[in-house]
Amino acid sequence: MTTEIARFLGNMIEEVQEVDEGKYGDCVGKYICVRVVINVDEPLRRILRVDVMRDGKQTTTLLQYERLPNYCYRCRRLGHVVRECLVDNAKPEDLNLMYGAWLNAFSSIKSGQVRSKKDGAKAGERSGVRANPGNNLAGN
Repeated sequence: MTTEIARFLGNMIEEVQEVDEGKYGDCVGKYICVRVVINVDEPLRRILRVDVMRDGKQTTTLLQYERLPNYCYRCRRLGHVVRECLVDNAKPEDLNLMYGAWLNAFSSIKSGQVRSKKDGAKAGERSGVRANPGNNLAGN
């Protein structure tokens, strides 16, 4: 996958700040890591639907977020957890199906596998959204 495609996907979420590209400017592997500015007052997206080949067939891609702080799976907002949520309209069965801990991506920073510093970035400054383009979910 190319950096341009990663930027295109990231821009579907919000404004892209950085794409974690490989040594040769490509995005190789199971995940694409894109640093995106998000509006924390809006619910987080869990999927992207994209017509990659422009043939009318959409591919659904799961999104995961690195370093996700307190996140409410009921109202899909940052800043509190389910037990502190004031929203009453969510059904318990919806919580289990739509959102869960899978939104949290494994962070390479936490594991000690820090990627190379780029543009003067300090270790610990990276966070982002990961998309798994190989994950084609039908019906989501």
